Amino acid sequence: MNLILVLFILSVILIQGIQSYCIYNKLTDGSSFDIVQRYSPTLEVKLFRKTLGKDAKECCPYTTWDCSPRPINYDYVYFTIYFKWPRFDSYAHITKCTSGGALTIQGSENDHWAECTTAEGITERIDLIAYDQQ
Repeated sequence: MNLILVLFILSVILIQGIQSYCIYNKLTDGSSFDIVQRYSPTLEVKLFRKTLGKDAKECCPYTTWDCSPRPINYDYVYFTIYFKWPRFDSYAHITKCTSGGALTIQGSENDHWAECTTAEGITERIDLIAYDQQ
């Protein structure tokens, strides 16, 4: 009986750990960025909003309104990113990724890109659109 209880608790912990999207800063020049979730039914002050320094990671459970427009792992979450490059701070860039996945920002000031990994483990390169190009 105790073994069944332990297995149940471990499975709940494992499932809760999977129910997040994560943002990774893999920029090679040491740059940081501010990232803000866009479009959510929650109050603006509760939106996912972080500054990620070199090699930083931040996660947010997609099952809460603060992190996702709907509590499912395949919906898109849209983000605004402000890069803090060594020579200047950038204008806003817009991107999206699935709510149960991972958004990885890579490269450097002169050549940067984003990759989105879905909850199923499929990774694809996605656009970082400068806000004035929308």
